[in-house]
This record gives sequence, C-alpha cells and structure tokens, in this order.
Amino acid sequence: MSSLIEILRNSFVVLKKEPKLFVPKIFLSLLWGAFLLYYTFFLKELLQENSLFQNTVSASLAQGFLLKLFFLFGIFLIIFVIDSIINSAYPLMIQNYLNKKSFSIVLSVKLVLKDFFKVIIPIIFSFILMIIVLIPFVAVFVLFVFQKNFLFSTVMAVITFIATIILAVIFYFIYPVAVIEKKGLISVVNTVKKARKNLKEAFFGTFIFSIISLISALIVSFAETDTISVIALIVFALLRIITAVLATYSMVLNPLLYFKK
Repeated sequence: MSSLIEILRNSFVVLKKEPKLFVPKIFLSLLWGAFLLYYTFFLKELLQENSLFQNTVSASLAQGFLLKLFFLFGIFLIIFVIDSIINSAYPLMIQNYLNKKSFSIVLSVKLVLKDFFKVIIPIIFSFILMIIVLIPFVAVFVLFVFQKNFLFSTVMAVITFIATIILAVIFYFIYPVAVIEKKGLISVVNTVKKARKNLKEAFFGTFIFSIISLISALIVSFAETDTISVIALIVFALLRIITAVLATYSMVLNPLLYFKK
C-alpha cells in the first residue's frame, strides 16, 4: 500500500514539474462544458414545449426536435472521439517523463492519430461493452423507480454501482494498454489481463477516479446555468477548469500505475 501512496504523491510531483499536462484536459473540459450548455438548453426547450407531450404533435415541430436530437448525438460522438484521442496521449507523455525525455502534447496526439484504429477502436469498444453490460441493471432500476418501490430501487442502485465499479476496475488500464501496445481489439483482452494481474493497482486507481468523479459531478451541478450572462459564463468556465484539474490528476495517475514495477 505504501508504494501506491508513493505513486499518488508522485502524480502531484509530475504535475508540478510539467504543468502543461493540464492544458489538454482544460480544453476537453471546456469542450464538454459547451456541449453541456447546449444539452441543458435543448432539454429546457423540450420540456417547455407542451405540445410534444400531447396526442397531436405537429409534424414539422417533431421533425425539428428530432434533427436537434440527432445533431446533439452527433456532437457527442465527435467530442467523445476527441476525448479518447487526447486521453490516449497521456500514457505517451508520462512514458517520456519517466524516461527523462521531453515531450510535446501535439506530438503525442499525432502519434495517437497515426495508430488511430489500433488505439481508439479498442477504447470505444470497451466503452460500448460497459454500456451493454450496465443496460439491464439500469433498466431494472428505472422500472422500480417508476413503480415507486423505494426498497428495490435502492437495492438496484447499489447493485448497479457495484457493477459499474467492477467494470471500471476491469477496464481501468485500457488507455495505456491500447496506446503503448497498439494491438487493436486484442488490447481489450490484454487490459482485462493487466487488471487481473494488478488488481490492487486497478482498484486503487478506480477508487481515486471515483472520488474525483464524485467531486467533479458536484462541481458540474453548481456549474449548470439556465441563463446566459457574462458572470454566469465566467463562473461556469472557472468551475469547468477546476474539474479539468481534477481530471488531469486522474489521467496522470492512470499510466503511473500502469508503468509501476
């Protein structure tokens, strides 16, 4: 356990020596923040349109919202791919740091793009696999919520949370495995093997990631805004940057645990 605490401390040291590591996650956080704003206003517009929930729906109105929904989904996919590319660059940068070599954010991203299909496809596949596994748990939870069954919905919430943690542990090393080994979909299998052989590190990293995600979720809840004003947007941006700082620490910790000897 002492070695894991040492890695936890070393993550702060890395960020202190290489503050440029914050830049990619700040960019991603602001990008996701813009998406979050669009989603919030889209949802507000949808809920305010009472005719959508009536039996008679205007064809043009329904078509308009469907187009916006597809646009929203398309933007999500694009940002998710960008997110995966940038996150995949972190293991390369940390590898150079550990080898006492200088590194470039742009060059690291270019290296990921060079092996795009070998690196990004297994990451996306892992993400989809996790969603498929979690769908039955979430569906049962939602069913009990609609039935207003507090006991069973609580039990399912706990079970779903445990299932999520298990999956997060299993696929914890997907970024470093995918980008360092560059073996395509085989990286998914190797990720599971890596987690099994380094269960303590994978669980430790997932635990830290869960805490950071919880704090980030709370920050996001404060960052949400229903009005557009200069002050509101400034506060929103600042809170997104704080979220990015937390996310950067998590992304640095991940490859450090992967390279742990």
